[in-house]
Amino acid sequence: GGSSAGAGASVAAGAGYVSVGTDIAGSVRLPAAHCGLAGLKPTHGRVPHLPADTMRMAGPMGRSVDDIARLLTVLTRQDERDTWSLPADGVRYHEHLKRDVKGLKIGVLTDMGFGMKAEATVRSAVDAAGKLLAGAGAIVEPFTSPLTDDAYAPIDLFLQVRGYLEYASLPPHGDTARDINPYVRAWCLDGAKHSGADLYRALGQIAKMKAALLAAFEGWDYVIAPTLPVVNFPAEEPGVSREMPLAHTLFTAMFNQTCQPASTVCMAFDSRHLPIGVQVTGHRFDDLGVLQVTKALEDMRSFAMDWPFKPRP
Repeated sequence: GGSSAGAGASVAAGAGYVSVGTDIAGSVRLPAAHCGLAGLKPTHGRVPHLPADTMRMAGPMGRSVDDIARLLTVLTRQDERDTWSLPADGVRYHEHLKRDVKGLKIGVLTDMGFGMKAEATVRSAVDAAGKLLAGAGAIVEPFTSPLTDDAYAPIDLFLQVRGYLEYASLPPHGDTARDINPYVRAWCLDGAKHSGADLYRALGQIAKMKAALLAAFEGWDYVIAPTLPVVNFPAEEPGVSREMPLAHTLFTAMFNQTCQPASTVCMAFDSRHLPIGVQVTGHRFDDLGVLQVTKALEDMRSFAMDWPFKPRP
């Protein structure tokens, strides 16, 4: 589901109990959702990492909200080498997870206003999570996305150019090389077609989207949404779309641009017993609040996770 797929699978399988992922379009939250884990993309700068980046954040992945909160407590330090890093806040996140959600205004977002629509099973999981929060006293109402045009397209252009430059820096590969997915290779190579003006125009469109989405959050405490619009896609595929391998990130990639904290927690299983993640997004710097609402959802879900303590054959 993303560049931290190995981290997600290893934690789910019991090879390790927690991991640190990096998230540029959803690569902490997406693998976590695929594997039934909890994960957090923190406020930009909360967890320092190298190289410093305007879109990528590093965040914890684990089997429970308690686990990722403990890891976040360890990870939140300032590092001058990361020019975006925030001063250490000294919060011991795992000691402050309990919170009464009564009175919180929480939006339910199931349509981003563009791109693929969430599957019915995914929408049902998000709606059910909203009902749980409402039952606990939160003010839960629909959240209407302010986005109407394809807000992911300029992000994809930026990432495609970036991917092309990274691909071009690799040792030479033949056309039949098997260690690079052919669809990802084709997508990266198309990055060479874009000009500097195309890239600058895309960055302007991203800034416009960011301003609109942040403005829409005014008056809300938190917003819940699908982590993925689909339950899953085949492991051999680069994503839902071969032509645009990251098209399924429309519910996650926007919040890398706004730099808001966003988490995921497993809230349902489909008929095949595949996990479905629900995303919780909050205002910048409110990482603790996002974890608290995510913990509340985890505590209210109707099932217990059957985690192996040893890797299963």
